[in-house]
Amino acid sequence: MKLSYDTIRHNLDAYQKARNEYVILRQYEEGTVSFSALSAIGMANFGTFHSFLKKHEQKGFNPISSDPSIAIFANLKSILIEKTKTERFKTFLKNRTKKKFDAMLADKEEFDRLLNGAWKSRPVVRRNGRMSSGTRKHERIEGLEEAFLPLINYIILNDIEITDRFSWQDRISSDLAWFTSSRLSFDGIRVKEMEMTSSLIKAFSDLTEKEKFDFRTLNISYVMSAIETKIKKAFTVKEGTLLKCVEDVKDTSGKALLTKGSTYNALQSYESRGSLLVSVAQDDGRKAYHEFSKFEDISTKRDDLLSMLLG
Repeated sequence: MKLSYDTIRHNLDAYQKARNEYVILRQYEEGTVSFSALSAIGMANFGTFHSFLKKHEQKGFNPISSDPSIAIFANLKSILIEKTKTERFKTFLKNRTKKKFDAMLADKEEFDRLLNGAWKSRPVVRRNGRMSSGTRKHERIEGLEEAFLPLINYIILNDIEITDRFSWQDRISSDLAWFTSSRLSFDGIRVKEMEMTSSLIKAFSDLTEKEKFDFRTLNISYVMSAIETKIKKAFTVKEGTLLKCVEDVKDTSGKALLTKGSTYNALQSYESRGSLLVSVAQDDGRKAYHEFSKFEDISTKRDDLLSMLLG
């Protein structure tokens, strides 16, 4: 197995593009928006990628090193020794040659032992058919995990063959995936919801500034409760409401379920995990629930929600 920068470059470019286009991602970086809010509009992977970048940035490491010296084994060795706590493994690294170290990266048993610690008792199948977790010794080369990015840069820059077991290691598999299989995608991002929410917040902010509301004189619990109650009342669709589909919806086989531009009568609705679901009769005649964001209530203007909230 060999690694390259192709996937991580794609992810870095996609993340930067998302930062430029969607203010919510910058707000998440600043801590003013929660991960759950980011996830609700389809950008959970971007939040996870930010955590990956931040974790290693705090250690002084970058996914793609601009310092060619990282390809030199002696420099990587120094970093690994610095990041390793177990004294006997510090000595082990000091005495390791480049040839032996590179060979260790391709040996699944040795790499597993040095990354996670030697087995005290290996996993076995129990009588109930389940696999036991096994136990390991605490001593290991912590630097293989702590200096993950310098290690990956060294591997890529030197075109080193590594064990396929590399991607199965719990300690580093999630980070490694950004170099191999996890690719940031803009599919599923709820752009319309972000735009409407931003418009609503801006209109609310403009009005409170115009009217010179001083929120410091109010009880924040009462204010939030009152707003939440009004929003939940608006989070319903009356039976018979005429809805216009705003995007084509197909099943996994490609069969059309909803057609963009077509109208459907709302049958029932309910809230699930922060999203409103509405039941309609699909193109195939079957009744099914879909997210309300796939429709527009053609009898409702966008300003109506703000008017309802602010009275």
